[in-house]
Amino acid sequence: MNTVLQENRHERGRSVVVLGMHRSGTSVVARIINLLGLPLCRDDDLLSGPDNPTGHWESESLVKFNDRLLKIFGGSWAFPPHMNQNWENAPPAAPLHGEGARVFRRAYPRAEWVWKDPRACLTLPFWRTVWEESPVVVFVSREPLEIYLSLLKRDGLGKAHCIALWERYTRSTLLGARGLPIVKISYDQLMKDCSRTVANLRDDLTGLGVMVHENIDVASQCVSKTLGGSRDYNYRLREDSDSTEAQRILIKLIESLPRISPNFVATDLGSESSSTTELLCAVRRYPPELSLVAREVRRTFRRSAAARGLIL
Repeated sequence: MNTVLQENRHERGRSVVVLGMHRSGTSVVARIINLLGLPLCRDDDLLSGPDNPTGHWESESLVKFNDRLLKIFGGSWAFPPHMNQNWENAPPAAPLHGEGARVFRRAYPRAEWVWKDPRACLTLPFWRTVWEESPVVVFVSREPLEIYLSLLKRDGLGKAHCIALWERYTRSTLLGARGLPIVKISYDQLMKDCSRTVANLRDDLTGLGVMVHENIDVASQCVSKTLGGSRDYNYRLREDSDSTEAQRILIKLIESLPRISPNFVATDLGSESSSTTELLCAVRRYPPELSLVAREVRRTFRRSAAARGLIL
């Protein structure tokens, strides 16, 4: 690559993909990064809804494309399929690479961008085959039981279902992001100390080559408008009797991650909880309006596992 092209790419800066489970704070983090200087998708492609009146800050066309990818493999955002290794190059997905690139370019015609869609936690390997240059991942973490309470309110999903979703989305994110630069941001810290957290985010992104130089005060103000100020919760999945050992290990791993990882490698990630694998396989047989059945399914699995001498 010649020197001129290298300089132009450096001046342009890197793009950002915001990843995290649904209801973990990815919308507000995407908006913060947008206010710090990176453009969102085209205005006519922005998705909004009654559950997030200030905006999801995500591309409607890319949400639909991600939904299509998940459907091809027999699932959806609420009933995610198990994706085998190298699934993005398997026959069902491989023919869509060219179309995916075109859809993404239409949604994000500019060279720099910030993209948020929780479904991308599951489909990230596909998009890595599409992007010409690797983006920086901003991984948003939130207490799983708070995510459950939010999803219960919005979608009526049961506790076991939500925790299983959180585990699969989070594991998929960490596995799919291997080799990429990652910045971790805590929803809890964002709520407790917004200005400092936003300032740290801007500094971390700048250090990784992202051009985010706008005023942090403006970006910080959107947090109080969107989230309504600080709140204290005492819910902790790792202390919950329904948590699995694998889930507790995953939480510990997330907490131990550095704020910034220039070349991310997820070590000691372990395997998905057997209860999560079985539950998500089972609930895909039910239509979304019957998703509360997952609560009963979970109890059944726990009784069955106990009878087999397994620890869930």
